[in-house]
This record gives sequence, structure tokens and C-alpha cells, in this order.
Amino acid sequence: MFRSDNHFVPQMYLKKWSSDGYKIFGYRTLVSHRNVPKWNIYSIRGIAYQPHLYTRLSVDGETDEIERWLEKNFETPAEEAIYKATSNQRLSSEEWRKLISFAAAQSVRTPVQLFQDIDRWNKEMPGLLDCTLKKAVMKLEEANKTGIPLKIKNTAADETLPLRISRELSADNDKTLLKVETVIGRSTWLFGIKHLLTKTINILFQHNWSILHAAPDFDWITSDDPVLRLNYYSKGSYDFGGGWGNKGSEILLPLSPHHMLYTQVGEKNKTSVEVSCELCAEFQKLIAEHSYRWIFAYKPTKEIQTLRPREVDPIAYNNEMEAWNKWHNQQSYTEKSLLRKSEVEKPNGG
Repeated sequence: MFRSDNHFVPQMYLKKWSSDGYKIFGYRTLVSHRNVPKWNIYSIRGIAYQPHLYTRLSVDGETDEIERWLEKNFETPAEEAIYKATSNQRLSSEEWRKLISFAAAQSVRTPVQLFQDIDRWNKEMPGLLDCTLKKAVMKLEEANKTGIPLKIKNTAADETLPLRISRELSADNDKTLLKVETVIGRSTWLFGIKHLLTKTINILFQHNWSILHAAPDFDWITSDDPVLRLNYYSKGSYDFGGGWGNKGSEILLPLSPHHMLYTQVGEKNKTSVEVSCELCAEFQKLIAEHSYRWIFAYKPTKEIQTLRPREVDPIAYNNEMEAWNKWHNQQSYTEKSLLRKSEVEKPNGG
């Protein structure tokens, strides 16, 4: 069955904050009316998902391959590792690897990461395409001079950027111009996810990772964007722009109300660390600030209303809901347009 409701925070992960495995307390950071309860109980099945977030278009139609790939390669393999980590059991090296892979996937698959990546692609894509095109022209010219044909690497469709390359004659008809077109949106984001989780991810396995244990009677929250990539400079001076390989950056993922996966790039970290109440509170503040539209907790806590005051704005709320309602159709339209153009460019339809 085709999966269109894409949970960007896995249900099995959120169950760690549930008392019955089915429901969880949620706090929304943007609401339409001040009478909306600050904390409410929600079905885990009905939150932290977005229709067609990972749907990809191919020449054969819509595919949920990315959704199934994330589940098969990152969610399911990590279940046992998360269970052992939150049960204070020792993890094997392979289980550590699965836990780190889960954190990597969770770091790149959320809506807020989508928005950030689209902004980055919009800034970087023109230069990237220009550089790539120049290299391609140089290779073609070299092949033409030497008479040695270029070797074409076979690449799966979901591992390539969504591009349309066409040829046009110059105004004086003595040169052939190469034209490259792309669409920046869901398709480029999904390409980026695949690239990061098959290539760039390897740098994460080089770090020393820890399981942090919360102080007694302290419960950590989690959110709809639970992986923090923290650059901490001094008290009150930090940002969330840390990188997977940036020396000094800290990467954090709450695993339960009492456990957190942690590393500081370039540092030797113990595999298990007890955290003071003061540091627990600092982490809680960071998790709340880093959330996008949802904070999840084992039980309601008043401090969250101070750490992350919610925004009451019916116009912003309705605009966001409307934008998401149009999301799939808009993305599909632009993706189909590029696919149709690409098919037209192919000789004999092949």
C-alpha cells in the first residue's frame, strides 16, 4: 500500500514519551486562538507527519520509496539500540552505528530542515550548475579532441539531481549551447537526504558518542526537530548551525525523558555520563528553543511556556495550514513539468 502520510518523527521514537504507547502530551508553538489548551493529549499516529513529504515522482508516477527506505535502513534497525540505550544496557559497536545512523536520518528529514535546505539550494544552485556545466563542457571538448568517448556512469534515478539538459543552436548557428534546468523543492531535498545518508554520514561514525543520563526526577522533552547541531561559544552565546564534522560542534538527540545521545566533534567522550541538574535544565532550554511547531513531553510542564512561549496568530496559523494543503500539488506540478520536458528531449522517447 502506498504510504502518503509521512511521519517525520517516527512513532516508535515518540513512544518513549508515552505512558501507554499510544498517546503523548503535545505543546504547539503556533496556535490560532488563545483558548487552545497549552498542553493536550494526542494520538502518536496522528502527529508529527505530513502528507506526501517524502513522495517522489518518477516516469512511472508517484513513489513512496524514500519513506520505505528510511524505515528499512534507519528506523527499524535502530529500535533495539534505542531500547538498550534507554534501558541502561551496553551497546555493541554495530548497535552504536545503528543509533548514530538513526540520529543522522532524524537530523535531515523534518519540515524545518526542508525549509532550510531549500533556502540553501536557492543560494548555491546557480553556482553549482554553472561549475558543473563548465566541467562537463571541458570533458566533452577533451573527448572531441582525443577521440576517446566519455565513460557514462550508471546512476539510480533517486541518486541524481532533478535536472533537464537540452541543446540549443547559437544565434549564428555555429555553436551548440547546453542549457541546464532544475526545480528547487521537494525533489532536490530528497536528493540531498539520500546523499547525506549514504555518503556524508560516514563522518559521524568517526566521533566518540555518549549516552547522557538525566539527573534524578528530571524529564527531558523532545520536539518535531529533535536533533540539535549546537555551536556553543559561552553562556547565552550559541547557535544551531553546527556541522557533522565541525570541530567543537555538539550533536544531541533526546532518546527518552532520561536519556540523550551526545557527541562533541573532535573530543573524547565517555560512553555513559551522568548529567547535573543545571546542565539538564540548559539542555531542556536548548531543546525547547530548537523546536519548530511541536514540543512533546511525558507529562506537561509549566516551564516550557517560559522557555518557548507560544505564538497566538490566527493569520499565520491559517496561512501555514493553507500552504501545506497546497504543498503536494504544487511540488508535483513543477516536478512533472521538468519530467515532461526531459522526456521530450530524449530521442525516440528512449
